[in-house]
Amino acid sequence: MELHSIDATLSGSSEEMCAGYLEGSFSKGSSSSKIVPRFEASDRALLFLLTGLCALLVVGGTALGVLYAQSSGPGPAGGLAWNYSVLQEEQQRLAVELLHLQGELDRVTSLYSSMRENRSLLWNELESLKNKHSGLQTKFTNISETHSALIRTLTDFRASAEEHLSRAALNYSSLQSDQEELEAKLRTLQNDLASLSSSFSEVKENSSSLWHQLDVLTDQSSLRIKLDNLSDTLSALMKTLADAQSSGPGPAGGLAWNYSVLQEEQQRLAVELLHLQGELDRVTSLYSSMRENRSLLWNELESLKNKHSGLQTKFTNISETHSALIRTLTDFRASAKEHLSRAALNYSSLQSDQEELEAKLRTLQNDLASLSSSFSEVKENSSSLWHQLDVLTDQSSLRIKLDNLSDTLSALMKTLAEAKPRKTCPDHWELFRRKCYFFSSDKESWGTSRDRCASAGGSLVIIKSQEEQKFLTSKLAEQIRSYDDSYWIGLNDLAAEGSWRWVDDTSLDARTTFWASVLGGREPDNWSQVDPQGEDCVHIGIHNTFQEAWYDASCKLKFRRICETTL
Repeated sequence: MELHSIDATLSGSSEEMCAGYLEGSFSKGSSSSKIVPRFEASDRALLFLLTGLCALLVVGGTALGVLYAQSSGPGPAGGLAWNYSVLQEEQQRLAVELLHLQGELDRVTSLYSSMRENRSLLWNELESLKNKHSGLQTKFTNISETHSALIRTLTDFRASAEEHLSRAALNYSSLQSDQEELEAKLRTLQNDLASLSSSFSEVKENSSSLWHQLDVLTDQSSLRIKLDNLSDTLSALMKTLADAQSSGPGPAGGLAWNYSVLQEEQQRLAVELLHLQGELDRVTSLYSSMRENRSLLWNELESLKNKHSGLQTKFTNISETHSALIRTLTDFRASAKEHLSRAALNYSSLQSDQEELEAKLRTLQNDLASLSSSFSEVKENSSSLWHQLDVLTDQSSLRIKLDNLSDTLSALMKTLAEAKPRKTCPDHWELFRRKCYFFSSDKESWGTSRDRCASAGGSLVIIKSQEEQKFLTSKLAEQIRSYDDSYWIGLNDLAAEGSWRWVDDTSLDARTTFWASVLGGREPDNWSQVDPQGEDCVHIGIHNTFQEAWYDASCKLKFRRICETTL
């Protein structure tokens, strides 16, 4: 009876213990219902393990009861007592192991909950990165549209400039043709004027001849008066002769002969008088005609002079208009060239910015792809938790990946911060490759120029590339016409002669120098004729090429300045 009670006690205690463990396991599952349904594989494994252990305990208890029943007859009771104590120790060991497994199950469940929270955080970070990537893609699209708009604007400006230049060339050609026609007309008028002057000279000569003939005719008129007087004298003689004949005897034959001679002379003189009268009438008529022609020639000459004066005025006005149009065309070409140059520089800078943005976008896309791949790996590792009990190893791996993901996120945030829209240059400053440049119109010493640039938020220009030197010399090519038109830059050897340093205290790179050649020598020459202290500051002066544009000079001289600042 006692043995049966012991057997029942062993079996009952084993069954109660198993039931208690299983109930505790299910109660754990019910208290964390949000976790157990997602952790069915590990629960099944643990339940199978616990069930097997409970079955072993029940079988062990039953076997102990059977052995005890078999040993109920005569025999040494000490062996049975020892078997019973061994079974009790085994039962206690199994109970401790069961409690350890229960604690391990609780730890795994807690780790899984933590992993779910980390997975949720990773999802949120991934969504945030996707949103940032979408925003960056939108900004890139906007920048691309702005770039396309600028390209279209530049193309339209070039087309408009070419059209205006073509029209100006046509107007210039037409104006040249009109000028050539006017010059031909002017030459024709000058020839006509010369011909009229020649005709006028002939008329003057003819007029002089007519005046001479008129004088001759005047003499003939005097001769006519004498002839009249002679006729009167002859009449008086004839009358005297008649009186003499009637007065009495005398030498009538001689007188008769003299009378006939006088009559013949009178007739001859009368004929000559008639001839002279006709010649006088002809000359008088010719003189009247010549006076009329002279009057007409004078009027025509005055008219031609007026026309010549008008044409000369028109030619002067057209010449002035032509000169003004030439100046306007030259200014327009220079302005169009300058605008095209600026547009080309802005286009080059915009292309560089676009290439940088595209490179950053590609980097971001690669980082996002890597992040997606990492997240996929995290998902796969998280899924493998359903089939693994060694969660700690997976958690450590996931933590490493999470750290890598955080580093990637930091890099993406930094790249996004760098990809923000750039600032623009201040008014009267010019942009070139992420730097702003200011070309002053006033003149100061090198030290004052350095302070002026610093007060404007920049510094005297620091030239460290051929591209920057080309940009500056191309801008100053039209500005520097003499030595006094030079521009200070931020290079000097004030600290030590021959040790050239920039205003940011960096030394001059011997591979990037642009010293000028002067009279067979080469700058810098530290000439001390102007300033006994020598020449310790550098300016950009007259140059034919960008490679030879630097001169050293006394820092006391006053030149213009070039300031720069970085966006």
